[in-house]
Amino acid sequence: MHMIRATLMAALLSGATLVSPALAETVNITFLLANDTYKVDNTSERGGFARLNAVVKAERAKGGHVFYSHAGDLISPSLLSGFDQGEHTITLLNMAPPDAFTPGNHEFDFGPEVFMKRMKEAKFPLYAANLRTADGKPVEGFKDSAIIDMGGVKVGIVGAAAQDSPVKSSPGPGLQFSPTLDTTIAAGKQLRADGADIVVAVVHASRDVDRALFDNRAADIILTGDDHDLALFFDGRTVMAESKEEAEFVTAIDVKVDVDEKDGKRKVSWYPNFRLIDTATVTPDAETQAKVDGYNSLLSKELDVAIGTTTEALDSRKSTVRTTEAAIGNLIADGMRAAVGSDIAITNGGGI
Repeated sequence: MHMIRATLMAALLSGATLVSPALAETVNITFLLANDTYKVDNTSERGGFARLNAVVKAERAKGGHVFYSHAGDLISPSLLSGFDQGEHTITLLNMAPPDAFTPGNHEFDFGPEVFMKRMKEAKFPLYAANLRTADGKPVEGFKDSAIIDMGGVKVGIVGAAAQDSPVKSSPGPGLQFSPTLDTTIAAGKQLRADGADIVVAVVHASRDVDRALFDNRAADIILTGDDHDLALFFDGRTVMAESKEEAEFVTAIDVKVDVDEKDGKRKVSWYPNFRLIDTATVTPDAETQAKVDGYNSLLSKELDVAIGTTTEALDSRKSTVRTTEAAIGNLIADGMRAAVGSDIAITNGGGI
């Protein structure tokens, strides 16, 4: 100790230049992604809110830095949403709330008033840099972006809602959507200018838009939804991921961030490792499952009522109604025709 003090004093008296030591630190951050989760009555061997919440709680229980994103399509179009307009899905997500949520097109299926009501019930941060009111103002309760300190690493977050919502859904004229690509690129540049070490974009976008975001390096890590793909892209500089649908899989991106500071200059480098969590191996969260069971009982009470008989199987599976003529499709079209007194009715398989 005395030797260090003596050396320091000698240097000061002689006017010598002191070289500040380099400060190096490694920070580990896990980014979790779920998207397109809206079926409370999930009965498959994987997926569902109870398994999703179990994954989130387990990852957070490990300690360290975890950032959980939900990339949209939450409040519709499940069977129960037809009764409560998506209230139950907000309740279930609130039980293990994400750190960022951006709206998908299905958030607007019941119109702008229900959209705003559901979003106000959310106990998690809402992001949508490309969503504005008719007069160009940010939508109440939503952020464009933010910088979050995670162990000394400045993580920039930007969100972008589904830009094709006016075509696919019913947001009404009071909500305006700007292009996801341009908005995200601009927000990412601003986040970097404001000091972000890593930029993360949480978006609900089509494959074409996803690819454009990736090719233009709009963000370092792009977390997306909409296409129901289990997809992972990494070219050594940019990551893009999508976690299929209904939390059948949850993507975990474990990022090792090295921070060096020398002579007042900051240098940050990072590298990802990937875990695809198959929720078929996950024990459902008991608290969430109890809530789900209650909702399923309510759904059974509403739907288990005989209204007629049929000699044909009413097969409404996606693989049936989206690829061939189906009895359930004919029934729906006949109902539409009868309701308005038309000669012809057409319905699309995706709507079923």
